[in-house]
Amino acid sequence: MPMHLLHILGLSVLPLCVTGLADIERVARLQTAGLVTATLPKWRDSCRAVWATVHSITPRGYRALGRFKLAEAANASSLEA
Repeated sequence: MPMHLLHILGLSVLPLCVTGLADIERVARLQTAGLVTATLPKWRDSCRAVWATVHSITPRGYRALGRFKLAEAANASSLEA
């Protein structure tokens, strides 16, 4: 899961346009997992959109984000020990 992108989205004002093929693919994976709602580009030979729009983080996405933050805090505290 592209949890880092989900974390960034959680800190952002939505809706947000995401550019770059790698980030668009991450948004597509987050949407497939049910973590965000987004409008993805329709790929056609004659026209390639260069952005996706993330509209919202779903309740499932916020739950996943909470687990991500807990894991991040646990890793940080284990490094301090």
